[in-house]
Amino acid sequence: MKNRLLPQAGLIALILFVSCNKKLAYFDFLERNKLDVQEINFDYFSTKTKINYTEGDNKINASANIRIRKDSIIWFSLTPALGIEAARGIITKDSLVVVDRLNKVYFVYTYASLSEKYNFNIDYQLLEAIFLGNPPRNIKENERVVRETDYAMVEQKEGEVTFNNYISTKTSKLEKLSIVDLPTTNTLNITYSDFQVVDEFHIFPFQSLISLVYNKPGTAEAFNTQIEIEHNKAEVEDGKKMKFPFNIPQKYERK
Repeated sequence: MKNRLLPQAGLIALILFVSCNKKLAYFDFLERNKLDVQEINFDYFSTKTKINYTEGDNKINASANIRIRKDSIIWFSLTPALGIEAARGIITKDSLVVVDRLNKVYFVYTYASLSEKYNFNIDYQLLEAIFLGNPPRNIKENERVVRETDYAMVEQKEGEVTFNNYISTKTSKLEKLSIVDLPTTNTLNITYSDFQVVDEFHIFPFQSLISLVYNKPGTAEAFNTQIEIEHNKAEVEDGKKMKFPFNIPQKYERK
């Protein structure tokens, strides 16, 4: 199986709540006959975010503005400590394009080309779900569910890839996700925390930790990419169009 996981992103309402301090009121869905997973439903979504990206000796710390049009576009702007925009990118269902303003170059990745670097299956649906904290694949009634004290673990299989979704029994939100490519054992693990109420009834994780452990083809060496994400602000915009300004200057070189 070919490599597929994002390198440049350094890249998720029936819950009751107490509005004064945005603490969540918990309930137990184990008494229900149906597993009810709470997902964010929106037209447009935006965040102000801090990102810490680590891959080997390569470390990037930046502030980010992120905008999403559901099932269509993820737009981001990265600003390091100096306060000057260093990079801007746009992710669509076909590709990921990143403009490096500091070095005056740009990168274009198709999902097939990303597979050359990482041993993982990826598509736009997966990237959007990871960011929002939604299950990356729709959960069906006939899928295996393992009941635990704090979680209901929903196991999904897609070809040679296994998705383990850990749904909190108290909040009905996805709190952990593990995706394993069985032939290579390459693994993507994500943990979500600090759930807060956004725009009165959407529940969103303000912190997440993403870890990808993979082997490059032809080597036995394991590599680890880690992304820590902390959101300072999140907004849902329904019925209000959001802009996604993006262009590649003519003098920039493609890498």
